[in-house]
Amino acid sequence: MSVITVPFKCVCMQDEGSFQMQQRDDSEDIYTFMERATKALTFAHRKLSPLCNSLSVEYIKMPMDDDNGVVGRMKKRTLQ
Repeated sequence: MSVITVPFKCVCMQDEGSFQMQQRDDSEDIYTFMERATKALTFAHRKLSPLCNSLSVEYIKMPMDDDNGVVGRMKKRTLQ
């Protein structure tokens, strides 16, 4: 299974941070995927900013496969 990089930013951070997680597969429910993403975001944010007490981040840039609208998966590349 492929890995995606998810950029995010919190008010406590001067620059954007990111975390990596397994991409969403074809059969994974969006709610299950977002639970995994939330846990990964929480872990990454605490690692970068252990003293931050914000309850939300400014933004998160979740990858999306534009060809078929699947959130949490990078575009499938085909060989030409």
